[in-house]
Order: sequence, then structure tokens, then C-alpha cells
Amino acid sequence: MALLHEIQAALLDDKVGVGSILLKLRFLAAKLDADILEDWVMFESEGYPDDAVIPAYRR
Repeated sequence: MALLHEIQAALLDDKVGVGSILLKLRFLAAKLDADILEDWVMFESEGYPDDAVIPAYRR
């Protein structure tokens, strides 16, 4: 899958911003119908709602 390879390459490229990677991940999650991944990407990029479980690395 070309998109997955793009994401992997972007993760290793220090010139690529996190926002760009998150956008690609969100697109991949939508294509795969992966709701958990899509929610995580949305929360990481837009903020966690008050009723969401906050991951330990965000506390």
C-alpha cells in the first residue's frame, strides 16, 4: 500500500511535520474503516474531548 509507505517514510524524515503525518494517518484510517485509529488521530490533532479517556503519555 503506497500510502502506508508514504507514512513510514514521513515518520523517518525530520523535515516532515507531525500535522502532515497525522493527516495521512487519518486518511488511511478512513480508507481502512479503522474507527479507533481515526478517533486517536482526530484527538491527537484536534484535542481530546472532556469525556474521552486521556492516554497516560498525555497526562
